Amino acid sequence: MNLRLIKYKIKSTLYGILGKTSYSRIQLNNWLKKIEVKKDRILEVGASLNPVIKKVKSWQVVEYKTLDNNLELYNPDFDLDLNQLYFSDKYGWDQ
Repeated sequence: MNLRLIKYKIKSTLYGILGKTSYSRIQLNNWLKKIEVKKDRILEVGASLNPVIKKVKSWQVVEYKTLDNNLELYNPDFDLDLNQLYFSDKYGWDQ
């Protein structure tokens, strides 16, 4: 194992023991803070209660929709379990 992987495993284990956000999630969030999103349309899959819109540096999107199967905690624009049905079949979108 290289030193980088050893450090990652140690940090991940410590974060898990302490009940904090995982080291991988912290790295991902730090990377997202640098992203500038400028698009006409975005469909976020699995947005739930923690959408990416809250994590990026800037957000310039004309149409933003969410897709999730967690209806109890969140009210997504589209309700779908991706393991059960094609999105285009249920909502008539082209694949």
